[in-house]
Amino acid sequence: LRAAARKRVAQANGVSASELAGEVHHRVALRFAHLFRADPNRLANLVPLMREAHVIASRAEAEFVRALAGRTPTQAEVMAHAMRLDKLIEPYVLRAGVARPPPIP
Repeated sequence: LRAAARKRVAQANGVSASELAGEVHHRVALRFAHLFRADPNRLANLVPLMREAHVIASRAEAEFVRALAGRTPTQAEVMAHAMRLDKLIEPYVLRAGVARPPPIP
């Protein structure tokens, strides 16, 4: 699924995330994809990010999972987490033809 996500982002942007020195982030993590009746690799769920921001997003995901203490989250909890994370990572989304954002401190 990850390789397909990278390919889909590259096709949509005309340039790969790696060519922009970034990585592809799944807004709704693949581990929760089964909770939704949607393709986890739909463009609305894929975000090319600066590598540093992807590390931050991955850490936030790990914290979210730890806070669940082993229980399965609801769809609403997963989406609320994704929307909180969207606000955090928005300045670091990579877009073809748009100048890179400043580095993360």
